[in-house]
Amino acid sequence: MPTTLIAPTTTLRQLLLAMPEHRAVMECLGVNINLDEDRTLAQLSELRELEWRTVARMLTALREAKHRSPAVCVELMTLNQLCEHLESAHRRLHDELKELDRLTRTLAKENVAENSKLLVIRRSFLSFQRRFKAHLRKESEHFFPACRRWAASRNEKRRVRVSFKPSLAQLQREHNQADEALADLRSIVVGDASASSARAAVQTIAEAVARLEHSVHEQIYKENQILFPKALPIRNVPRISEREFSRSAFARVRPTLRRKSAQLNQTKVTCHESNRRRLS
Repeated sequence: MPTTLIAPTTTLRQLLLAMPEHRAVMECLGVNINLDEDRTLAQLSELRELEWRTVARMLTALREAKHRSPAVCVELMTLNQLCEHLESAHRRLHDELKELDRLTRTLAKENVAENSKLLVIRRSFLSFQRRFKAHLRKESEHFFPACRRWAASRNEKRRVRVSFKPSLAQLQREHNQADEALADLRSIVVGDASASSARAAVQTIAEAVARLEHSVHEQIYKENQILFPKALPIRNVPRISEREFSRSAFARVRPTLRRKSAQLNQTKVTCHESNRRRLS
């Protein structure tokens, strides 16, 4: 992911709004957050006899390091380990959504007089966030537990039922939808960044969207290419509860299957009676 150097004209307030985790770093450097919030990075660095480019690179590197996960070989994980790893990634995604929610809300509120486009960005993000959180909740509450139940039943050599495949197809469709929605959000943000009167605010949002997009793509890759293939060979998986079933894609298919089954049975009865009359 490309690294953008912090501009020397960035004020302390702008810096901490975009990177609140650096508050402790600035305090350790002797910066008074309340008194120095309007000073630029160049001014703060000069007062402490530091070169601003070095400070900018250090802060940027700390930010990049925070968003990088340690290298793990997910291909070799068991189903249980893979679910645990992906649930941990879910928590990081929720953190990034929370950060972007705070950014878009605060910047739209502060710059609405300068650029109404920030409100458009805010509404677009809220729409994406609502749908993507629902997707994450579906995986955490239903799909991952089902994977764990199947893994446990396999270890205990118990027979289990109900195919994974409709759920996998539904989750894959939602992955595609999330990817498209993020691309739309990025195009709105990038399109506004060059012509916006609140350019610094939009650029801050653009960087946060780029980080979120990177994390989402990584998560989608691990699920589509590693988790789902591990589940596809499963012929039978744990029976889910009626409540879980009613929320799944199966619930929409079941009434249709029942009607078709009833129609087929009626056709058989009609044919049987017709044959009997002809023979008699």
